Amino acid sequence: MRHHRILITFAFAAAALLFSASGARATVPLLEKTGKIFFADDSHVCEVTPFLWEGKMLLLSSVHHHEAEAVEDKLWLEITDPDSGETLARFGAGCSFACALVEGDTLHVFASLGGYWQGDIVHLKTTDLQNWTQTPAVSRDNEMLLNSSVCRDGDGYIMAYESDKPVGFCFKFARSADLEHWEKVPDTCYAGLDGKTYSACPVIRRFGDYYYVIYLREDGHIAEDGRSGYESAMIRSKDLRSWELAPVNPIFTAREGEGINNSDIDLCEVDGKTIFCYTIGNQLGWEDVREAVFDGTAEEFFTRCYPGPTGFGDNPFTGDEKVRKNIYVSRLGDDSDGKSWKTAFHSIQKALDAVPDAAGGYRVVIRPDTYFEANLLPKFSGAKGQYNELVGDTDGRFGSGASGWVVLDCSDPEKGFKSYDWYGPMRAYQKGWSAEHTGETVSSHLWDRWIIRRMYVSGGDAGFFWDCLDDPEPFTILVEDCVSIGRAFGIGVAFGYNVEGDQGTTRDEEPIVFRRTWAATLDTWGDAGALFFRSTHKQLARRPEIYLEDCTLVSADNAVENNVGEYNGSTHVALKNCRLLVMNFTQPAGNPPCTGIIRTANDGSRYQIDLEDCLLMGCKVFSDEAPTPPRYTLKGKNCAYVQFNNPVPEGMIPMKGWPVDLFRYMAPPASPEGLNTASER
Repeated sequence: MRHHRILITFAFAAAALLFSASGARATVPLLEKTGKIFFADDSHVCEVTPFLWEGKMLLLSSVHHHEAEAVEDKLWLEITDPDSGETLARFGAGCSFACALVEGDTLHVFASLGGYWQGDIVHLKTTDLQNWTQTPAVSRDNEMLLNSSVCRDGDGYIMAYESDKPVGFCFKFARSADLEHWEKVPDTCYAGLDGKTYSACPVIRRFGDYYYVIYLREDGHIAEDGRSGYESAMIRSKDLRSWELAPVNPIFTAREGEGINNSDIDLCEVDGKTIFCYTIGNQLGWEDVREAVFDGTAEEFFTRCYPGPTGFGDNPFTGDEKVRKNIYVSRLGDDSDGKSWKTAFHSIQKALDAVPDAAGGYRVVIRPDTYFEANLLPKFSGAKGQYNELVGDTDGRFGSGASGWVVLDCSDPEKGFKSYDWYGPMRAYQKGWSAEHTGETVSSHLWDRWIIRRMYVSGGDAGFFWDCLDDPEPFTILVEDCVSIGRAFGIGVAFGYNVEGDQGTTRDEEPIVFRRTWAATLDTWGDAGALFFRSTHKQLARRPEIYLEDCTLVSADNAVENNVGEYNGSTHVALKNCRLLVMNFTQPAGNPPCTGIIRTANDGSRYQIDLEDCLLMGCKVFSDEAPTPPRYTLKGKNCAYVQFNNPVPEGMIPMKGWPVDLFRYMAPPASPEGLNTASER
């Protein structure tokens, strides 16, 4: 028996996806591209189905030898032991695009027969891998039939099969009660949600009320030779007619070294894990078949690709915290490589520079101390499903042996607070901002898909604030359990005035979020605010673009600030269980006047703030500079304490008397633990 050239390598091991069952920090195990190569390029194998036979995983493969003359010599099927490489069966002459299903002691194989691009689907079965019977299954109707996939469906079975009509390519469905006799399901053809889009290589499963299909689609990227790339996505339906795309798509996408496609997905369960086969290559003859593993059942995998309703600001794509790779910062380390506390880097920036690539999943851990640094910028962003993290080891959970605040101080150690435009903890700079700003423009965008936790920052023009300038790419940041103080801005994100189009620069499924953070601004003029957020959406976003939960915003004049000057964008903000404290309670004729706890100087119809169970104090709630007041929604109990001649907006509850308990939040907590009990203070 012939032995395939089967290679095993772990050089390409990389996490592919992370999803959340519920909540931003609840994650499921990794779907990991292990790097194992089941069939290398010279094996002439593309489509592979793993299946469990007598307790052992075997591989059904479709072998293509295009140079042969006779069909039976061009195409056939094989079953291979992936551990030994031994070919256990060769059968199905003239067959290709095969799939497998085991029922009891019988292996059922469905394949296209009759030529590479024109076969009917036939049914082959065996009980010993040596003796096979072959019968018709699904006949073509003036079309080509290619890949197929079969699974159990209640009391019977469902088949998804690929066709080149009416769209090249699409897939249709057939049913059987016994795997022998098949009937096509009428009016079921999937060619994208628009009915016109390339959709190939289906693999189907049924769990609960849903049919789930992973299929191949174009990925929207054009290679240098003008050809499209291909990725595998997931859809689900209750009736095979109305389909819903998975919010975590794409399921498989080509990474460096994988060519332009991740195609021909198939899978089986082995010892509580789900093993995937997928094909990489260039769609012109070079291809490998590789392995990916999900640490859970197939039902868990498919159902968790649809996380369901998420909570306030939840992001299911931040990644599994347990597998992040640590880089250490401590003034007690030897500043060599940051791989341990002993060899820890002395500066945060040096640790950020040590992040080796854009794959994500790295964590910079900082020992409690004071670090005089400013203008931090990583070399790489995080990745979807693999966010990077910057975290203070404030309680010793990472082994620093210390507790207390990690203080990032942007002050001049000798001269004091450095309130100067474009000088703060996060690097951003605009050339020509003033005559003194002669350096090159730098965006904060490299902080995309980072998480900031348990840090105390002050001493500069802003706290944890990211200015993406006119960078058109989407941006996401998550900040939790921090104190953030700045001259102009306590916390926030700003996008430039000149981003073209209406795609916006935020992500619906990966919103900007601040949780359990105490933020303050130390100035009143211009656009200063404890929270500053400016979006680029030309139309008001359907969902909030930035979420604040259990945060405290302290300001001399504006707790929430949108923008000043000319600005034609729209902004949507949401606050839940937050406290907004403004110190300006000037007299009615005061000069300058109070501009509002929540302020937008632009058209209020393009600004919306959603408030849920929030407490507010200040001279007045909303600014009245704009032609129309800001839009707002209220949920729960929202209470406000204002100056005597300013009304509380409709729907809010006026506080009766000075808010003693609320005013205690004017100061930040003395220790990191205080942030976790802020709502109880």
